[in-house]
Amino acid sequence: MKRFFIVNLFIATLFAMASCTSNTPGSNAVKFNRLIKQGKINEAVQMVRVEGADSIEIANHTAAVRDIVENRIAARYAEKGGVRRVKLVEEKPLKNGGVYIEVQIRYKNGTSEKFRDTFVQDTSGQWKATLERFW
Repeated sequence: MKRFFIVNLFIATLFAMASCTSNTPGSNAVKFNRLIKQGKINEAVQMVRVEGADSIEIANHTAAVRDIVENRIAARYAEKGGVRRVKLVEEKPLKNGGVYIEVQIRYKNGTSEKFRDTFVQDTSGQWKATLERFW
């Protein structure tokens, strides 16, 4: 009986750990904003969908994404005194297979605003931001 209990406890722990590391659009939206908050720009850029017909187009698009993340989003966070909290507000599936995400950003200066974007899956199944509002 004791062995049965230990095995079931182990299985329950595995399920709990798997649910904490989920790859959902909402969790990735929160993670994206937290990476920017922490100054991890390279990691945040990797969470954005980058497209291109060849390596030159991909490099140009990646540079544009880096500019948006670093000089617009991160600069906005700094302008507001930094980010205190990131909270998922809405996650709504779209007909095209993407997911509309709304995240509330609470700043250290006491103000807050909402970050809205569409997340899409890449070929490896990872949910990536599109940053549509910046294009």
